[in-house]
Amino acid sequence: MRCRICDGLPPEHRPYVVWHTGCDGCEEHDRDYYDEGVVVCADCIEALRYAGIGLDGDACVIDLQCSLDMWAQDTLWYAFWTPERVTVCEADCARRYLDRSGNKDVDPAWDWLPKGTWSDVDEFKADLGSALCRRFLTDDMDGLAAAYLKQGDGWVSTSTQDVRKLAERLGGDAYRRI
Repeated sequence: MRCRICDGLPPEHRPYVVWHTGCDGCEEHDRDYYDEGVVVCADCIEALRYAGIGLDGDACVIDLQCSLDMWAQDTLWYAFWTPERVTVCEADCARRYLDRSGNKDVDPAWDWLPKGTWSDVDEFKADLGSALCRRFLTDDMDGLAAAYLKQGDGWVSTSTQDVRKLAERLGGDAYRRI
């Protein structure tokens, strides 16, 4: 029996949960997951807790791994570029999760961009503008905002999480590591 999220075997000396799920919209999965249960190891339970995801009726089993991958990558991006936002324990949990789930070589500080939504461009600039300018070796925050954001009705949000794509939009060698 493997953990449904990280695909690892729960260590003998650590507890795990067998989660009998609720409905996630697919009758076949609902029946299998509810009747047999889904194993979730203690380390993934810790990661779910940090990510703010509960094993309740709102959680979709199929989406848990993707949701945790995104949380871990965002957490490690913030840990490097805006460390005041992340605790050491949270960053450590994110790194351990990525390592366990087969992503030991993933370096979110360089290969990932955080996803977000802001009420306007000025809010984005105050929130992530300076960190992204450091990341892409630029002081043109307006140009960065134009390349990184898409406009909505009363909001702006990220248009990409692809570092190379944003580097191309900025027109430089912004992908290279410092």
